[in-house]
Amino acid sequence: MLHPAPDLGLGVQAHAHTHVDIIAQGGRNSEQGCNKSVSRVSSNATNVCNNSRLPCFLKMSIRRNLGLLLLIAVIALSGLGVVAFLQFERNAVSMRTLTDRAIPGFLAAGELKSALKTLQITVINLVHAPDDSLARQGADTLVAQKDALQEAVGEQTTMADGEVERGLMRHVQDSLNAYLAALDDVSSLRLGGQQDIAEAVLSGSADPYLQELEQILETLLVEKRRTKDSLLSEIEAARQQSTLILAGALLCTFVVLGVLGSRLYRQISRPLAEMKRAMATVAADLDFTRRVPIVREDEIGQSIRAFNALIEAVHGSLAEMAQVIRKNEAASVDMHVSAADMTSIAENGNASAGDIQFAVREVQRQIERINDDTLHAGGLTEISGQQATANGELIREAAARIHELAVSVESASERVFALASAGGQIALQVKEIREIADQTNLLALNAAIEAARAGESGRGFAVVAGEVRKLAERVSSATLAIAEQVKGIDATSNASAELMRRVVAGIKHNIDLTASAGRAMTDIEGSAREVIGVVGQIGEQVAVGQASSRDIVDRVDTIEDLMRRASAAADQNRAAADTIREISDQMAGIVNRFRIGPVLHSQVR
Repeated sequence: MLHPAPDLGLGVQAHAHTHVDIIAQGGRNSEQGCNKSVSRVSSNATNVCNNSRLPCFLKMSIRRNLGLLLLIAVIALSGLGVVAFLQFERNAVSMRTLTDRAIPGFLAAGELKSALKTLQITVINLVHAPDDSLARQGADTLVAQKDALQEAVGEQTTMADGEVERGLMRHVQDSLNAYLAALDDVSSLRLGGQQDIAEAVLSGSADPYLQELEQILETLLVEKRRTKDSLLSEIEAARQQSTLILAGALLCTFVVLGVLGSRLYRQISRPLAEMKRAMATVAADLDFTRRVPIVREDEIGQSIRAFNALIEAVHGSLAEMAQVIRKNEAASVDMHVSAADMTSIAENGNASAGDIQFAVREVQRQIERINDDTLHAGGLTEISGQQATANGELIREAAARIHELAVSVESASERVFALASAGGQIALQVKEIREIADQTNLLALNAAIEAARAGESGRGFAVVAGEVRKLAERVSSATLAIAEQVKGIDATSNASAELMRRVVAGIKHNIDLTASAGRAMTDIEGSAREVIGVVGQIGEQVAVGQASSRDIVDRVDTIEDLMRRASAAADQNRAAADTIREISDQMAGIVNRFRIGPVLHSQVR
């Protein structure tokens, strides 16, 4: 059995990379140390509150001052908003009163006075109309103007503010009703053709009410004007008051925010300046043993604590890096030794590859002989299969002929069986004829007896009866002979039927045998084809084996090339080991520039 050759190239590469992995592992250890240090920085910054005696919210002075500043600003702005809203709402109420009631009421009072003047002119035109048609038109106009005037008085009543205006509007309504009643009388008199009386009533009754209405409306206008001026004065006073309140609130807010802002600025700027100077000193001297003193417990103190933790992490990382550099120097020496070992392994591998190549070529010759023998066996099997196919055709043809013979024999046996059945039927019919002949003979005997009794008159009947009896006897004799012959035929047909049954059974047995032989030949043909297929598969496998052997030879050549490359790589590894040693020396010089000794005067609390 052939075993796969070991991948010497991969083994050499794995051996070559062993010490490189050692160096990479040292770098990973340094990276892990940095990660641990950064984790310590985060942990120290997070646990500031846990390392102090005071509650955490009392030490966050900058946050508290910012929150207080924001809270005061929010409260001040909210107060300003509330004051402004209340003042604006108050002014809005006054403005709505002024625009919705005072000014419209004042204008409506003036319009009411104008409407009264228009009504007066219409009445005068009605009274002094030159004809009745114009008087009737004036009367219609008068009615419309009275309705409009009453509607305007009703609207003015709804807009009245205060008891004074409402009292005046009641006087207006009373005087207006009296005046309109007088005008109705004047209109009736004029339409009735009594113009002089109408003029007298207008002057005597209507004019006093008109004068009274004008005086009341004038008083109402004065009251409306006074109300309007009062509302305007209130609005102006409210505006001035709102301005003073908002200005005072803004001034107080600016003062408080300025004081708190300046205090917060001093709390932030001074510690940051101190921390900046300390950090600059650490950066200039590269002294990672120094720490920034912590004098506060607020956010600035937390920042200093986090910076000290960062310096501590860098300090630890540099120390670990120095250890890694020393390990790297040792690994470079081991790598140099390993490169020499790789060269020796490559030389031994070249010799082993030559031996493997010789063995593989010998195996290839054996595979070629197996291929020739397999092809010969395949030819013999194919010839055997062809002969089995020819014999199978002959057997199947014989089976077909026997099957046809069996069909013919079965047809003949069916006819013999029919003949035997017909013989039985004939025997039954002969028996029936014999019974008829016996009965006829008995009847003829009875007829002869009756003819003898009849005497001469029955002599002719007796002769006929005698002939009939003779005929019956002959029929009886004939039926006996036929019965004997039928018995012989029946026996012969039964024997023939039994013989045919045996023949049919034998033919069926032969048919089964030929069918079995046909199936056997079919199986032989299938087996022959399977053998041919197996031989073909063997040939394919042999071809695969030949290809594999050629591939093995090629791979052995590749192994020899890899061995040569491994030898060259070993030389490169020796050079790389020397380079790594030089780099380690340079890194050691860089790390030695930092002071990473014991920590000095740590102020962390």
